Amino acid sequence: GIGLLALVSVIGRVQAVTGRTPVGTAITVTAFMFSGYALLLFRGTFVPYNRLWRWSALAICIAVSAFGAYASHGGPLNTLAGGVIVTAWLYCVVEPTIRFWIAARGRAAVQRARLRALSLGYAGIIVILVVAGYGGSRVSSEFWQVATQVVAALSIPLLWAAFSPPRWLRRWWRSREEEAFRAGYEDLVVFAPDHDNMAMRAVEWASRLLGGEGAALADGNEILAVTGLSDTDRSDVLLAMANAGARGEIVRIDDRRSAIVVPVKTKGINAVLGVLSGNYTPVFGTDELERLRAYSASVALGLERTMITERLTSVERAKTDFLNLASHELRGPLTVLRGYLSMVQDGDLGEVPAPMRTVIPALVRQSEQMSLIVDQMIETARLEDGRLELRISRCDLGDLVSACVDEERSLLRETHTIELDGEAGVHLPMDVDAERIRTIVINLLDNAIKYSPNGGAVTCRLSAIGGNAELAVSDSGIGIAETDLERLFTRFGRIVTSENAHIPGTGLGLYLCRELARRHGGDLTVAAAAGEGTTFRLSLPLAADTPARTEPAPAADPTPSEAHVSQR
Repeated sequence: GIGLLALVSVIGRVQAVTGRTPVGTAITVTAFMFSGYALLLFRGTFVPYNRLWRWSALAICIAVSAFGAYASHGGPLNTLAGGVIVTAWLYCVVEPTIRFWIAARGRAAVQRARLRALSLGYAGIIVILVVAGYGGSRVSSEFWQVATQVVAALSIPLLWAAFSPPRWLRRWWRSREEEAFRAGYEDLVVFAPDHDNMAMRAVEWASRLLGGEGAALADGNEILAVTGLSDTDRSDVLLAMANAGARGEIVRIDDRRSAIVVPVKTKGINAVLGVLSGNYTPVFGTDELERLRAYSASVALGLERTMITERLTSVERAKTDFLNLASHELRGPLTVLRGYLSMVQDGDLGEVPAPMRTVIPALVRQSEQMSLIVDQMIETARLEDGRLELRISRCDLGDLVSACVDEERSLLRETHTIELDGEAGVHLPMDVDAERIRTIVINLLDNAIKYSPNGGAVTCRLSAIGGNAELAVSDSGIGIAETDLERLFTRFGRIVTSENAHIPGTGLGLYLCRELARRHGGDLTVAAAAGEGTTFRLSLPLAADTPARTEPAPAADPTPSEAHVSQR
């Protein structure tokens, strides 16, 4: 169509020099009419005409060309022929011009701009021909000559931008929607909640990015997600995806459509992403393949993230299920064992031989330790499942700690001592779940004893600071290296070194203690250094009707790095 218009212009220039001839005029009229028909066919490659419209347009073009060639010999029909030729040409071109402008609405930025540039370029040609065909003698004035040249000069870059826009122009067109696209990338890669949602968002954005009819994502024979495709289109796209090259390519589906196919690969993903072209995609979008290749890298990362997240979730679920199963299966036999040990220790089953009396305390101690581990597992499982409920009642932290210290003293070896220190007459009433707070205190005391293998004093210091009650449990044991503090309160985050490898534990105790403290509105913190002992501080809010204290109690002597670790 553009080429025939150029031929009309060239013949006109030649005839202006050599003079008009009937043959030249006939060629000019025919080329002009069929340039309009070619532009009509160009529109038909996107939105096909029905057969009647196409054949009627062809018949009109042939008839008008013949009439124009006949009328060019002169006579009264010559003036009429000019108007008929322009009218017939407009019949072929005006509808595509309007159609392209309307079709631009709602499309991707580059497609929208190219369609509108094409529409405006056509409109410029229409204006020129309307002025030339119907302007009469006024067209020869200087004003109309200049105006016509200006419109022609503007139409050329518009058509160039429509057919072959450079990269900088496409980037400029795209700039308005880049922010939305970046947000879509972030949503795709970071926030997609699971594998299926991730795949669906990936194909939706791919289709939107390229202005395609629809898209599909498949891994081998498994379709991960599909959008905007009929059953027939889906089969065509999947076949194109199966036949695509390793780096991706544009695969023809039929005479009018193609599929842009790229691989989506990471270490654990080997998928293919395909986008089916829409009515306007085959011509409008020369950089789709490159953009889709770049986009596929983000899709691969997003899919890998969701896959890893789902695996981690599965592992976490398996851990929780194990805790539930193991703790409940152990609790029954352990209860029986502790019951019989208590009966033996009390002499209810007869006199205990002397050698046995020295063994029973160790057995009782180990059964208590196992019972504590089982309780930790049960509480952790409840916490993970959201089934942990607090039974709030009024109690005094001083009385509770004193009872726990007495319980632990009865099981101590000769190498250890527990010292309870507190302010004179301090009263620390709290509204808490006393059994859960007891769990925390027992855990802290047990850890202080276990991780002081050479013995020594374990100091418990009670104080009231502002509106909080605080319990500090200090030991002079093996301590904790600063680099290990981050893992200390994580689930199963047991820190194993050459000094404590022989000490049993599950890595649940401190995790559970801090979570329980926080459920009560308090916290559990640590100050420690390797080889210099450890101090755990349990802070809990006092009862609402307790007068606040402003003077903190004297603190125990800190370890050399306590201040630094606390700040950290």
